[in-house]
Amino acid sequence: NHPIMQLALSNHLVDTATSYLKFLPILSQIRLWYSPNEQSSENQGSQLFHLDYSDISQVKVFIPIEEIDIDSGPLTFLPAHISKNICNSIDYKLTNDEVRVPDKIINSYVNEKDYCRAIGKPGDVSFVDTSNCLHFGSREATKSRKLLMIQYISPFSFSFPLNYKNKTTFSHLSKSDMDIRTKLLLGSA
Repeated sequence: NHPIMQLALSNHLVDTATSYLKFLPILSQIRLWYSPNEQSSENQGSQLFHLDYSDISQVKVFIPIEEIDIDSGPLTFLPAHISKNICNSIDYKLTNDEVRVPDKIINSYVNEKDYCRAIGKPGDVSFVDTSNCLHFGSREATKSRKLLMIQYISPFSFSFPLNYKNKTTFSHLSKSDMDIRTKLLLGSA
């Protein structure tokens, strides 16, 4: 009954994820992210363009806890069709030794005007398929960033065992009196 769990199981978020993925997903993660954004001289790790490897498609929901603007180092991503063209051109695979892509390579295919940024006020919602949209975050920031991240993935995700039922992140929260949709979202049915 926690408000954040109620939000993650809400019709609005779940129906949007379901519409995009074309199936009812499993709620995989809920995280509060805090990026202090203390300046470093060089971008590294998730500050470089990359794809996430949890699944072949996924929906991550990003909700600002405090206003996120350009000075907060927002999640920055490229649309899926642009990302796909770049990944095909550079033979990007998650099995490669290096899965982070320097800006120099990205910018040889696109301009910064093609970048999408998840900025907004508390309560705003961004839906991003981070398995198919090259992205980075917490870069070149002068202010901290606080946000809620909710992840929806398939039952066949690389994150779950083949027989995933009752072995997902939130399956232990399932109760016998819950409707089947909620049980499926939690990975217990």
